[in-house]
Amino acid sequence: MAAHSTTVSDTKMEKLMEMLNLPNRRLKVIQVSGSEGVAAVSTVLRTILQHSQYGIGVYSCAPGSSLSSITYNGNEMPADVAEEVEQQVRSMAGTIAELGLGSLTEEEITAAIAIVYFARKACPYFVIWETGDGSLWKLGDIIIPILSVIMDSGERNSDLIQTAVRSYVPVITGIKRQETIEEIDKRTAELKSSHYSGYRDFRYRSVISFSNDLLIHFEGPYRTLENVRVASGREADRLATAIAIMTSELLRQRYGALIEDDWHQLR
Repeated sequence: MAAHSTTVSDTKMEKLMEMLNLPNRRLKVIQVSGSEGVAAVSTVLRTILQHSQYGIGVYSCAPGSSLSSITYNGNEMPADVAEEVEQQVRSMAGTIAELGLGSLTEEEITAAIAIVYFARKACPYFVIWETGDGSLWKLGDIIIPILSVIMDSGERNSDLIQTAVRSYVPVITGIKRQETIEEIDKRTAELKSSHYSGYRDFRYRSVISFSNDLLIHFEGPYRTLENVRVASGREADRLATAIAIMTSELLRQRYGALIEDDWHQLR
């Protein structure tokens, strides 16, 4: 296993979390990474978990992210809360700069605001952390997710694998290329985690419907779900729905989450 290399950015964020009394350690994060299908997976997963009565935080970590990308149960932070948390984080960031550790980027500050808001104000049961391709700040060792979803990221899949696969953290992927699947298998074996591929370990197939509903059957390692409604007939939406279902299945099996089976029947 390669040793973790501490960068200046890691040091700044670690010091910030320390000064804020480690809010990052209070979160149960599901990381969803990649450049294709990340938002679709996040949306379906949030639907499943909210229907099961879980409070869900979502942060879309991408270049140019603003406070509007931080939500709880689909709602942005209240203005007064956003102002309070931002002021606290920026004050601490100024202190870090004075200590000679360097200035935090706007992306790092926004990520820190998301962490503090979720840990101290909204207190969601799960946080879905979307990491788009091209994001300058990665979770690093600041947040260790309980599950990691990896969607396709083009030619940068190797870089994504290095940052998104963690020791003992189950990985769910929607990557089609066999060589990349094998690379993730090797990496997860090294780190004693497990890999569930959407093109091998669980499957979905389209179903003919006599109504206007778009349906799939989901076949996973634990059970089968029939007549699951999807947003559209596009391959990407069907795959995203299957990935979200598999993620919820692992939350059910590994972490005892109580998932309501009728979420996909809602209109």
